Amino acid sequence: MCGCQSSQPLTIHGDLGFVYAYLCNFAESFQLKDSHLAGGLIGENSTFRKTLFVHNSVLSGRGLDLDRVGTTESLVVMKTRCSKVLLSTRSSVNGVFFGPGTLIEGVADFSGTTFHGAFQIDGATFAGPTRFHASKFLGSIVLSGDFAACPEFFEAELPANTRLDGMTLAKRRLGNGDPGRVNDAAWPLTIDHEVHVIRDLRAKVQAKRWIQEDIALFAEEQRAARHALSWSTNPIERAISAFYDVTSRYGSSPSRPISLFLLWNGLFLALFPLLLILFELELPTLIPGYFVGLSPASIQIDRSPVDTSTIVLIPISNAFGPISLFPGKSSILIHSYWAIALSLVQSVVSLSLAALFFLALRSRFQRSSATAGSP
Repeated sequence: MCGCQSSQPLTIHGDLGFVYAYLCNFAESFQLKDSHLAGGLIGENSTFRKTLFVHNSVLSGRGLDLDRVGTTESLVVMKTRCSKVLLSTRSSVNGVFFGPGTLIEGVADFSGTTFHGAFQIDGATFAGPTRFHASKFLGSIVLSGDFAACPEFFEAELPANTRLDGMTLAKRRLGNGDPGRVNDAAWPLTIDHEVHVIRDLRAKVQAKRWIQEDIALFAEEQRAARHALSWSTNPIERAISAFYDVTSRYGSSPSRPISLFLLWNGLFLALFPLLLILFELELPTLIPGYFVGLSPASIQIDRSPVDTSTIVLIPISNAFGPISLFPGKSSILIHSYWAIALSLVQSVVSLSLAALFFLALRSRFQRSSATAGSP
């Protein structure tokens, strides 16, 4: 299309080489539906005064290339696979929406674009870099989708109405600090760059005093840094970092260690009696008088085994301290090595989870106080 002046809604569908709009003015909606464009949809020096709607299509080649488009009322992309998306520094868009079923395989570059309305990603996947360098947001931002890497907001200011809580970062697609590939889209992405991007976004979030977003981005920063650690050279550090992530999301989730604490000790509550019944091992000995204040060392111990139901006292005690390590402080004496070993494992993990719970609470309140007290 060259110099097209369309005053009627325009719909394009089918398999085509490409669609190239040059010096065009579309007064009504422009729709691309059920299409496969080997060369992509390209707009140059054109204006879309109504909605530019792309649905259930495949845009290969140059993808959705609006790098030289002026004003666009709104851009809506649904159930579409694009090789890349480009909007120019001269573009002015009222609203942008990338919906469910949309996959952007390569670069999504919105750098320098002015968004007068809402920019919303809801259920779409961005498998390449997503850039908003020096973009202007006069409306709102909602990022609720899967991103291969953290979106880049260098030299851009987040509007007051910004939501990042639905954003997930797929760190499994990143390399270990070396330039790598994300799916079929190659770009020079390093872990150091990813950490730098997250820290820049965190600084913007902290300036807005958004506590929950700051906590979530801190966890993402730690995950990115973990991928720079090699299992061959830093196995212990990486294992500790992974454990910290799984158990409390790097101190951002107090509920997770509590849930794991209950699940872990509930497992041992069932495990101890089960093993005793299956293997008919020696039961522990209950020390009479302990619960009335008598010292276990000052009384004669009855060596006859206790009732099987009493065995539940072992995992309950282990949840708050290993009775096998401090027999003088316990109402139960353990005679078998397997029970001592299990008690140690249960207690160490239980105490670790309890410590992570209190650290997560402390971290959350510290960040809240620091954010509230910032100018």
